[in-house]
Amino acid sequence: MHSDAPKPNGTVVVPATLCALTGSVLAVGMELMGFFRPIETLLHKIWLGEPFLISEPVVVMNYVNWGIAFVVSWLVALVVLDSANLWRRLLIGAISLVLLIGAVPCLVLWDVEWMAMVPLLALMWTWCCALVYASQHRMPCDKLAEVRTKSVELKVETIPFPAKERVN
Repeated sequence: MHSDAPKPNGTVVVPATLCALTGSVLAVGMELMGFFRPIETLLHKIWLGEPFLISEPVVVMNYVNWGIAFVVSWLVALVVLDSANLWRRLLIGAISLVLLIGAVPCLVLWDVEWMAMVPLLALMWTWCCALVYASQHRMPCDKLAEVRTKSVELKVETIPFPAKERVN
């Protein structure tokens, strides 16, 4: 596609669902194949040691993790596809990554051991897919941003106020 060729119109809900499904299925498949076991073992050892000292952690089950992965990735895809400009889309991804990574040690303080590799991978992959889709299509929010940036010229006429005479 040439750079001067118009981009096709994009939608939000269906591509967001497809991006979320792609990221979630990839992350769940990698977990089922055992790609995350070494990282989970290392994190488990860290949580049992100083400064956390978890004695009997409540472990988040896999199917709950898979549901969290789909919901988080679907929400990120919806927000990315419904945000104008690349810098906003990058900021959404960065903030969601920080929030997801920051939630893990916070939950450890309450003796909840949540291995967030599945939601983390699903979020990153979905974010990348949504960025690629949004860059290749003219999204509804981009059309709205174009309308807002049109300049409008207004002619303002002032009415002179009558001057009051000073009383001495």
